[in-house]
Amino acid sequence: MQGEPDRIVVLIRKYRMQDLQPDERKELEEWLKDENHRRIFQRLIDPEREQVFLSELRGYDTTAAFRNFDRRIRQRQRSLHFYLRIAALFILPLVVGALFYTWGDQIGERKKIKKMQELTVAGKKAILTLTDGTQLPVGGTEKSEVIADANVRLRLDSAGLVYEQKTTGEELKMNEIYVPQRGEFLLVLSDGTKVYLNADTRLVYPVVFGTDKREVFVKGEAYFEVSRDTARQFIVKTEGLDIRVLGTSFNINAYPEAGYPTATLTSGKIQACCEGEEYTLEAGQQIRRNPLTGQIEVENVNTELYTCWKDGYYYFEACHLEDIMNTLSRWYSFQVFFQEDDLKEILYSGYLKRYDDVERLFRKFEQTRDICFVREGNTVIIQKRMKK
Repeated sequence: MQGEPDRIVVLIRKYRMQDLQPDERKELEEWLKDENHRRIFQRLIDPEREQVFLSELRGYDTTAAFRNFDRRIRQRQRSLHFYLRIAALFILPLVVGALFYTWGDQIGERKKIKKMQELTVAGKKAILTLTDGTQLPVGGTEKSEVIADANVRLRLDSAGLVYEQKTTGEELKMNEIYVPQRGEFLLVLSDGTKVYLNADTRLVYPVVFGTDKREVFVKGEAYFEVSRDTARQFIVKTEGLDIRVLGTSFNINAYPEAGYPTATLTSGKIQACCEGEEYTLEAGQQIRRNPLTGQIEVENVNTELYTCWKDGYYYFEACHLEDIMNTLSRWYSFQVFFQEDDLKEILYSGYLKRYDDVERLFRKFEQTRDICFVREGNTVIIQKRMKK
């Protein structure tokens, strides 16, 4: 991408909007392996500098600059061919360097502010979308009531949002709740089922369940404590995996970037349906797709590794650094780039309280491996440590 400012800006713009596709992310990571490019990247993260970058770079008269350069080298009676190669190699970095000096004073104060920002979390927050499309921010400790319809009352308190059912609904009316990055939320459905929602998670559910079944749709990660009801099966639907239960507790991870949903059962029994096959899980088991073979597997696991997030901490055991950073980036809301692909495969074990400063964990990583974490604002670049 060197020498293509438009393409660079397009990728960084999509990065700011968190809309990078896997191949685009790989393209940007490849470009960021160059130290000069990383400096350009840090400045282009600021949308206010984007148009300045394009207009100044496009408006730079490279032809005139080359003529001046060529005239000077002819005066010195040097080889034209040699200096043409030098010009081709360095003209763009010199232009960008000049822009850096131009921008330096203007962004100096903003950069200081970014460096002072901590990668902290915001706590309990969500956006509730009612049946008529009305969106309401919910969270915090404020106590209030919102009436959805004649059959249910919504009660918001310091714990979360509770649907208090009055009658069984004949017509299913759907609500949606979305928990953004740096957030978590507790939702109590009309049947008493508790749903703990992790960051960057979306749940679609009926205001009041029907008489034959209880069905919800999830994208992201959620822990369910399902109220037992022998007359109505509880169904959790994701893209690729359906979970059917009567009353039990389990975690489901259905983030799109994971590639395939994973369900982990802590108590009771569940039936998992995927790709036309049915699997029965007992407490302490997990269903997932084997990343090496592509086969669906049911195996015994340490459930704490997959459910401890709802209890306020993360516990990693021989986990790839890429997976760890994907988890932390949603919770602390930062973007991560690896300077080299082999860094993604480093295995780590560790423990982190969810409301602690993530910088402490970064320092622990650096103490055990020859890597370093470079942070500017909400961007974390992982690279090999330079040997002295």
